[in-house]
Amino acid sequence: MTEALTTFEPIVVAPPEQPQASTTSAFRWATVMAVSPLRIKLDGDLNQLPFVPEVLDLPALEVDQRVWVQLHGRRVIVLGSSTLTPPTPTPLQGYTSYVPTLSNITVGTGGATYGWYTVTPRFGGEDWIDGGFYLVFGTSPSISATCSISLPRAVWSPASDLLQLSVGTWIFRDQSPTLHHFSGALGTWNAAGTDVSMSGTWDGTAPQSRITTDKPFTVASTDVLSGEFHYRAAAV
Repeated sequence: MTEALTTFEPIVVAPPEQPQASTTSAFRWATVMAVSPLRIKLDGDLNQLPFVPEVLDLPALEVDQRVWVQLHGRRVIVLGSSTLTPPTPTPLQGYTSYVPTLSNITVGTGGATYGWYTVTPRFGGEDWIDGGFYLVFGTSPSISATCSISLPRAVWSPASDLLQLSVGTWIFRDQSPTLHHFSGALGTWNAAGTDVSMSGTWDGTAPQSRITTDKPFTVASTDVLSGEFHYRAAAV
């Protein structure tokens, strides 16, 4: 007896189809996050793309600049950019020298008076002033009464009477016979706010109202009086 042979057809398993890159394009705005290497973040995404996109022939890009991007298949192409106008920095202001007007102060022969200030512009003309003065007393100096020193510009007035508005500090150096230092506050001297007096002196036993004839000491050669001021200026 002859047995019948069974024939099996081989089963051919086809490989899975590979995903095809899309041939359609989408366009989106993005923001430049870094420029070297270039990194962008598409609008609506939480994170920037982890690779460098292609870029057409564009001017150099800047951080925070907006760019128009084409998404084509697996390609990300930066097509154009918006104009990024950087903020104009405020130019730094240099110091200007001025010679303070001294009232009831004589620096004496060989003495010197220095003054300087800088202006930080403010809207409305009420600028901010920073500056100082430095007096070196020479031979036969004197302070004949309660004294005052002019400012480069008048102080802004919050009231009709501007007496004793604090605008800075001063220090007075007594060279001899024993070295001493005295200090206090600069306060506006007149209602116009153009001058300051030196208040808060100390003679060792009792406070005095201002620097005057012999308070806190009688001025002599090589003594030094200096001060610094910072204030809101009156509009010009």
